[in-house]
Amino acid sequence: MTQSSESPLILNESETLFRQVHPTQFPNGQPSSEAFVPSEQDKFLLSTMREMVGPEEAHRRWTEDMEKQSVGTFGISVREINDQGLTAVDDAEATAQPDHASVDFSSVTSKGARKRIGRRLRDAAVSRGCLFQP
Repeated sequence: MTQSSESPLILNESETLFRQVHPTQFPNGQPSSEAFVPSEQDKFLLSTMREMVGPEEAHRRWTEDMEKQSVGTFGISVREINDQGLTAVDDAEATAQPDHASVDFSSVTSKGARKRIGRRLRDAAVSRGCLFQP
């Protein structure tokens, strides 16, 4: 991934971004907050897909095209992201992944703060429910 400053912001607050949840981040049938917190290795950018893709296609691309594991597709809105002081960026061109978007955590310097934000994003996603589960 590239630095978010090179990618355009997603301004439509009603748009829902799709996040895939790895089986290890799904204890007791619910996503853990870790599923909504990027690592330093990810350059503090949380990988998602744009709403126009749809939750089922987002899952297919992740599991088939990218050959990664996911228990299902969860969603977080741009408004929920912005409410946490974060931004959503359309980095499809920068990542060479069509319809890719990232949630930029780079301004959050404390690991504890990232975890708290991840919990709130997880809670928002869980309240919306799993949008696609194979």
